[in-house]
Amino acid sequence: MKKKRFVRRFVQFLIVLFGISFLTFGLTYLSPGDPAEIMLTECGNIPTPELLEKTRMELGLDKPFLIQYGNWLKGVVTGDMGTSYSMKMPVVQKLTACFWPTLKLVLMSLFIMVIVSIPLGILSAVRQNKWPDYLVRGLTFFGVSIPSFWIGLILLSFLVCS
Repeated sequence: MKKKRFVRRFVQFLIVLFGISFLTFGLTYLSPGDPAEIMLTECGNIPTPELLEKTRMELGLDKPFLIQYGNWLKGVVTGDMGTSYSMKMPVVQKLTACFWPTLKLVLMSLFIMVIVSIPLGILSAVRQNKWPDYLVRGLTFFGVSIPSFWIGLILLSFLVCS
């Protein structure tokens, strides 16, 4: 019974993942601007129509949407995520370069959360409905209401300064 439930959940996960990737690819496809033109005009040069057409063909942008999505999906599944238009480097290389700093940020956040939240939770439980409990609740509500990007910037500044 559990195996059947696991398989059903896994299939649902794959369907959701496929749907998200399809929608994201579709939104990127519909976004304004021609990737070939953006890539070629980055240096300040105005490309010729022939060069634009050649670049679109090399990038596969001349193919229909579903063919482009299929090629992209095949590349992602096989580990080839292509080349970044803006950085002109393989996307996998950029992701691996960002992995360790991201992991460092996650672990730092987890560490801070554990050393702050557990003692405050114990204090709040021991002094229930007294001023320390109200203070912890107030700090918690304040912390939850802060936009997450501010918290990220604060943690990032800790990492940069350390």
